[in-house]
Amino acid sequence: VSFDTHVGHNYNDGEEERWEYYTKPENKIPFEIDFFNKITNGGVSTKTLNMFAAGVNVGKTMLLVYLAAMYKRLGYDVLYITNEINEMELAQRIDASVLNIDSDMLITLGKEKYMNKFQKIRETQQGRLFIKEFPTGTCSANGIKNVLRELELKQNFKPKVIINDYITINKADGVSLSSSGGTGVYFEKVAEEQRALAMAEDVIMWTAVQFTKDGANSSDPELTDIGSSLGLAKVADLVWAVMRSEMLDEMGQLSMK
Repeated sequence: VSFDTHVGHNYNDGEEERWEYYTKPENKIPFEIDFFNKITNGGVSTKTLNMFAAGVNVGKTMLLVYLAAMYKRLGYDVLYITNEINEMELAQRIDASVLNIDSDMLITLGKEKYMNKFQKIRETQQGRLFIKEFPTGTCSANGIKNVLRELELKQNFKPKVIINDYITINKADGVSLSSSGGTGVYFEKVAEEQRALAMAEDVIMWTAVQFTKDGANSSDPELTDIGSSLGLAKVADLVWAVMRSEMLDEMGQLSMK
């Protein structure tokens, strides 16, 4: 028996509730980079699916690792789903981002210095971060949901951000690739299920997708250049195109659209 009378938003009597929602800063999580906050009007919202689109070896995982470290520094709990890289190798990349050091230089710190650095970080009460590895092609929205329930039960951990690295090596729960009518429909379904998970769990979800060959070679790619399925862009709340060139590499920069 439930005494909860809520069955949806009562628009006629809900203007105060709406105003509170519109003006509450906690509905968005800001970035450390001011310009990102400017173009997103204060950060991205929970219950959304956001993705980086880029060519091969442009830096999709690098950006997702940066976001994981950033949200942790800001005090938010993060679940990082890795579908290609094993947990310890991914943790090494996050270490490098957290400590602002090249990952190849971590071992040169020595164990004592390495441990002391993380003791100081622990004292700042940063957010918690869990990394969960799935074999390529086996992760789905239900799989992530099971991980969330397990973490909540065993670790009292409920993330505010889920990073899924990356979406086109996930699978759909509701349809098979052979019965879906093609990769376009299939990966649109994958994206719908991942976004539904973000909505149900009230989290920000970040992921990545690859451009086609033409998109990867373009200095001004479009949504139609996204590989596997334009349906991914149809479902996503925000798509960030990421581009590299020799000139940008010399300056240590990325171009984003």
